[in-house]
Amino acid sequence: MYYCTPTAGERFFLQLLLTVVRGPTLFENLKTVNGVVYSTFREAYQALHLVEDDQEWFKCFSEAVEFVSGSSLRSLFVSALLFQELNEPKSLWDRFCLNICDDLDVRIAQLGLLNQLRSDDTSMPSIKTCLSLIMVYIYLSKLS
Repeated sequence: MYYCTPTAGERFFLQLLLTVVRGPTLFENLKTVNGVVYSTFREAYQALHLVEDDQEWFKCFSEAVEFVSGSSLRSLFVSALLFQELNEPKSLWDRFCLNICDDLDVRIAQLGLLNQLRSDDTSMPSIKTCLSLIMVYIYLSKLS
């Protein structure tokens, strides 16, 4: 099955339903839960009570870290924050922050900013830069 991120909306929930609903022959079968036909795949998936935690996001990021850049992971993380689909954003951040920031050490060094970003604390400059970028992405998204 092709990879689909949670930000793909209905397509993502269609993919999830295809993994849990046995033998559907019509799209309507996928949208039917306990005799109720829901108008969207998302509603049907939620009716199955399978989205109570962030496990789908953890699964998504676990798959994504294998083949996308830190920049793409940042965009995905910001999308999850903006669409308010994360129950525990800090847990996802704690698990994947190094992957989300993995391209920034090289970029910071290429720009010659490494010494300017170092401080007395032990935090990595790329983590601070990454958090700053995430805040900028969120701010810019609210302007558009």
